[in-house]
Amino acid sequence: MRILFVAVFIFSSTWHSFAQAPPDFTLYDQDSIPWNLYEELGKGNTVLLDFFFASCVPCQTYTPEIEMIFQDYGSGAGNLVVLGISDRDNNAALASFDSTYGVSYPTGGTQGNGNTITNLYALWFPFFSWPNYAVVCTDTSIFWGVNPSIGMAELRNKIDTCDIVTSIDKYALKNKAPLIYPNPSYGFVNLDLSTIENETTSLALYNIHGVLLKKIQVQEGRIRWDVREFQSGYYLIEMSYGADVISRERLMLIH
Repeated sequence: MRILFVAVFIFSSTWHSFAQAPPDFTLYDQDSIPWNLYEELGKGNTVLLDFFFASCVPCQTYTPEIEMIFQDYGSGAGNLVVLGISDRDNNAALASFDSTYGVSYPTGGTQGNGNTITNLYALWFPFFSWPNYAVVCTDTSIFWGVNPSIGMAELRNKIDTCDIVTSIDKYALKNKAPLIYPNPSYGFVNLDLSTIENETTSLALYNIHGVLLKKIQVQEGRIRWDVREFQSGYYLIEMSYGADVISRERLMLIH
């Protein structure tokens, strides 16, 4: 059933940071080019999500600011991907909007899964207004509901924060062996916890929608985890000790 939203222009005074991974999705732009969230994150790209629709006046006001961010961060040649997501506009309406407001980053609407993606995220996160902006870092952490402004200082700050996270991720990957292998997996996952200082670690398996599927407690060392009960696809394995997340890695499962 389609979820109906009432467009209101209400901006909270605070943004929300969620440690839990956001749902994966694939948006098809007006040229039918697919943009998969987790693939872009896996390439080392920060992803800026712009939930909007063409007749939304605040969206029209701030879209040139989003375009400026896109240009300032490399126009797609850098480490920032900007995706415009509309839950109600077809390609013709989006083409007209993009032409009017100078949009050069990918946008997708009802013909590109935009409505499905919007409905999914509205179920997962607080969704009170259009436009709604979110920034997803390479470690899958997300800054949700970032307040817009002329110059977009807060949004730029969150993108720069993700750049720091990306640098740390790249350094960590360069200087340690993989914690999870093989990846892709065909039913069993080996996890190397020999470098984890804590004696007991929690392992949690999430699907691409952020739903917890399985959680176990393990001791440090090397373990073999049986995940044959789950279907082929992408998952997220989170390792934590208490409230502290030690590692969060994507897993591809193949049967």
